[in-house]
Amino acid sequence: MLLKPGKPPEQVSSYRPIALLPCMSKLFGKLLLKYLNPIIEAKQLIPDHQFGFRIKHSFIDQLHRVTNVISKALEEKNYCCGVFLDAAQTFGPILYLYYTTDIPTNDNTMIAMFADDTAILSTKKDQQAATKILQTTINTVYNWTKRWKIKINRDKSVHVNHTLCKTTYIPITLNHQIIPRNIWECILTHDLAGNIIDRARKRLELHTNTAAIQLLDNSPDIRRLK
Repeated sequence: MLLKPGKPPEQVSSYRPIALLPCMSKLFGKLLLKYLNPIIEAKQLIPDHQFGFRIKHSFIDQLHRVTNVISKALEEKNYCCGVFLDAAQTFGPILYLYYTTDIPTNDNTMIAMFADDTAILSTKKDQQAATKILQTTINTVYNWTKRWKIKINRDKSVHVNHTLCKTTYIPITLNHQIIPRNIWECILTHDLAGNIIDRARKRLELHTNTAAIQLLDNSPDIRRLK
């Protein structure tokens, strides 16, 4: 087990378990996925909003979807209220994709998933209307996670309002507990898109994906939001 950065060593939840599978099990898993993935894609078993561990669906592509919605809201002087959810203690990433294919969606919000990371955005001219729609969606998603025994880490989740207009603080709750608010929202909302991008860049750096980092930095849509 590995101690998570910045976590107290005396707590069991501060450690990340490591599954050491035999080489033959890993090889079998890769061969099985190589056989199953074409079937899964052909039958469209994974929803379009899920980009994790899929062919021709990268983290950069999903990031573009999110930043495009935020960018459009800023340009049109709208309110884009968003919640970024962190699923705790998830099992194998590929299995998690199949397990969460029925996550509730609706026409009033945009959902973006990359493996166990989920973003839900609601855009309206009125902040209260956007927040109300987002809260209703979060309630529905929470009931779904409760049904399927999926735990959401509320402390690692974040609520953000993306706008250039004047805002008032309207909390979003998860199971009657307030989701933490991004403090940068109080200073300059335009920086929040950059904050998301910085988090994405750090995630790529962990995997030493130099080409993807360069693509992220050189994207005209991303540069416009920084």
